[in-house]
Amino acid sequence: MRIVYVIERLSGTGGLQRILTEKMNYLAEHTAHEVVLMTVWHDDRALPYTISPQVRRIRLNVPPTLLALPLAISRFNRYIKRANPDVTIFFRAVGALLAGCTTWEGKKIFETHSAFQHSNHTWLYPRMMRKVDAVVCLTQGDKANYHAARRVEVIPNFTTMQCAEAAPLTLKRCIAVGRLCKEKDFGRLIRLWGIIRQERPGWTLDIYGDGEERDSLQRQVTAQGLTGIVTLHGNTSDVKAEYIKSSMLLMTSRTEGMPMTIIESMTCGVPVVAFDCPYGPSDLIRDGENGYLIPYDDDKMFVSRVVSLMDDEKMRRNMGQMGRTKTKEYAPASVMSQWLKLFQQIR
Repeated sequence: MRIVYVIERLSGTGGLQRILTEKMNYLAEHTAHEVVLMTVWHDDRALPYTISPQVRRIRLNVPPTLLALPLAISRFNRYIKRANPDVTIFFRAVGALLAGCTTWEGKKIFETHSAFQHSNHTWLYPRMMRKVDAVVCLTQGDKANYHAARRVEVIPNFTTMQCAEAAPLTLKRCIAVGRLCKEKDFGRLIRLWGIIRQERPGWTLDIYGDGEERDSLQRQVTAQGLTGIVTLHGNTSDVKAEYIKSSMLLMTSRTEGMPMTIIESMTCGVPVVAFDCPYGPSDLIRDGENGYLIPYDDDKMFVSRVVSLMDDEKMRRNMGQMGRTKTKEYAPASVMSQWLKLFQQIR
C-alpha cells in the first residue's frame, strides 16, 4: 500500500510535526507499506525531527502566499496523480482546501489535531467533509463536530517515551510543559501559583517550552514576586528527565487536541491536575484516579486539588501508578494498528 501524507510544511517544532514524523517513520520501518511525505509550501529550513530514509519526499515548492493557493491546488492534483497512492492523508487548513478541491478520486482522510472550534479556516471543512472518506479526530469530544462527514474515527496520538521506573514523586516541584502561547494560558497558571505559594511556600513550579508569550510571562512572574519560585526554562532536549524530577504536572490550557504532555507525564508516573478544556484532558484523566480533572472555570478547586496532592505523597503515588497503566493504550503498536485497520476498511 502506498500512503501519502500531505502537509503545508514540516519545519515547525510543534506536536503535530513531531507525531506526524513518528507515524511516518513507524509505517516505513515496521510495515511493508510505502510512505510518502508531500509538502506544499517552499521551505528550505531544516526539519526539526529526523525522518526515516525510507520515507520518500515530494516537494510542491509553492510560494507560501494566499495568492498562490490556485497554484497549490493545480500542482497538488498533478503530483498526486503521479504518486497514485492507495490512501492520502491531509492536515490543517491547506489540507482541507486541497482535499475539498482535488480532482483525485483516490481514498482520502482528513486528520485533525486541534479542537474544531479553535481550528483555522473551518469554513473550508464542509466541502472537505463531503469529499474525504473519513475524518480522524484525537478525542471523543471533538468527534461530534464532524457529523457531516461520511465517517468519523477517534484515533489518539501515541508516545514513544518509555520510563523503566516511575518518578519518585518526593521533590516539592511541579512542572508544566507546552508552547508559551495564548492557547496554553500559562498566565493563568502563574496567577494561580501565586495563591498556591501562599499556602505551600516550599514548592516550586518549572515551566518548559518557548513561544511568543515568553517575555510577557516573565514580566508576570517578576510582578507577582515569584522569581526563583516560578522559572521559565525554555525548551529542553530531555523532557523525560524533568518529568522524573517532578511530583505533579499542571495544565491550564484553554483548548487541546490530544495533550501529549499528559500522556508523557503519566508514562513517568507523574499525576496530573488539569482544567477540563475542549477536549483532550477528559479522554486521559479519570478524576480522582490518575489525576484531577477540574471544571474549566473553577480556579478555587484547581488550587485546592494541587494543595491536597502536595500534602499527600501516598495519593500522588497511587495516581501515578494508575497513570502508567492508562498509558499502555498509547503505545505505538496499539495506536498504529488502529490506523492500519482504517486504511484497509476504506479501501
